[in-house]
Amino acid sequence: MSTTTVLAGQSATRASTKVEILNTRPSLRGVSLLLADLGALLAAAFLMAAVLPASAAPFLSLSEIACLTIPVALFCAIGLYSKKAVHPAVELRKVVCAVALASIVLASVHRYSSASDTQAAMIIGFLSQTACVIGFRTLLRAILIRLGLWLTPAVIIGSGPLAQSLIQILEKHKHIGLKPVAMVTAENPQSGSLSGRLLIEHPANARRLRDECGISHAIIAEEDLPAGNLEIMTEHYAQLFDQVILMANGPTIGSLSVHAVDVGGFLGLEVPSTNLNWTGKIVKRSLDLSVASLAAVFALPIFALLYVAIRLSSPGPVFYGQRRIGQNGRYFTTWKFRSMVTDAEAVLEQHLSRDPELRREWELTHKLANDPRVLPVGKLLRKSSLDELPQLWNVIRGEMSLVGPRPIVDAEVPRYGDAFAYYKMVRPGVTGMWQISGRSNTSYAERVRYDEYFVRNWSVWLDLYILFRTVKTVLLREGAC
Repeated sequence: MSTTTVLAGQSATRASTKVEILNTRPSLRGVSLLLADLGALLAAAFLMAAVLPASAAPFLSLSEIACLTIPVALFCAIGLYSKKAVHPAVELRKVVCAVALASIVLASVHRYSSASDTQAAMIIGFLSQTACVIGFRTLLRAILIRLGLWLTPAVIIGSGPLAQSLIQILEKHKHIGLKPVAMVTAENPQSGSLSGRLLIEHPANARRLRDECGISHAIIAEEDLPAGNLEIMTEHYAQLFDQVILMANGPTIGSLSVHAVDVGGFLGLEVPSTNLNWTGKIVKRSLDLSVASLAAVFALPIFALLYVAIRLSSPGPVFYGQRRIGQNGRYFTTWKFRSMVTDAEAVLEQHLSRDPELRREWELTHKLANDPRVLPVGKLLRKSSLDELPQLWNVIRGEMSLVGPRPIVDAEVPRYGDAFAYYKMVRPGVTGMWQISGRSNTSYAERVRYDEYFVRNWSVWLDLYILFRTVKTVLLREGAC
């Protein structure tokens, strides 16, 4: 390939990158979120007016304006309108805390008013405002991502395995808010497909990415660099770009609870091993019991309908139990609605012996995209995840949690390696990071990484975020096989 051809290709890629950035408006993210919050708080005010009795009218009339200003002012103070995207789990925590504080302030202001239902108004206001704000923000995020207005263009400094993994993560998890559009490296990228997706630039020409393409964010993902060289590189790129993020030269396990600490004048990143102390376990167990019990009551009609459907479709038991590994390595029986033929193991072995490709797929993931054992009604159960409803009983019994790692069998333990120690620290979950991150579209190694990430970063907010995301995943059948 001639030099002219290469330069022409780079010029075309640079031109497309400039167009891509011009079509992106990350600065509108904060304005859009502000408008969404105002709309959400207005909707909450109307909801309060519809639900509350007439005796609460004095409280409501005085708080209608305040409920639009106090939470918004608090959201602004805690950084919910910055140009940087906030992780949804962190966003949920900040919204709940800000709305709770606003509700307390309003209750204190109207404590001596003539309204007789001030407490009811405060509780209903808190619940309605929280639900509306989170709902509006989730919808807005999905719309802006689809329109290409949520993501901030970023340049990746480096081309090794760490940089490659980072690019894949940013492209897959758009809620992070960064879109890799260029790569700065003195070497040829390891993935040939990157040349068509990203603008490749030599470090000596990195300034052109800022001047010609308008990229203001950079992520340094260089590996095996001496500390002195890394410091010089960081200072150099900090002069070129508005925001520079330095990736650690180690396993790509992030932390929502990481924070900077001073170590004798040097900057360090402190990553807690886990937030699951005894208070965290009590909170998590309380959440499991309350939500699982309530869900089981509301799901009784669905239980009855599925019971009849399975009885009519295939002879044999309605429920299927399997021995799985639980917390602290203890074994338990996880229950599901039976979605397979009764002689499933014999049918599986028969098909695996006849089809080497099928056996290879089974050995890689312990799942089959077109499983010959699954009943016709079982396909519907699996795609809708309704086959896992009986696991609510496992949650109530304390054998499982609503959110946690996917329960595994003995044959899967070697594939977890050192991460199995994290798996045993918590109860397996009905849903989890893997289920909301692609399910069958992810590799087994990714599933293990998601489990380790969950345990290291657990919080009640992460649990709630995963539960909310699970509803979306089930309704849209994302990653279902």
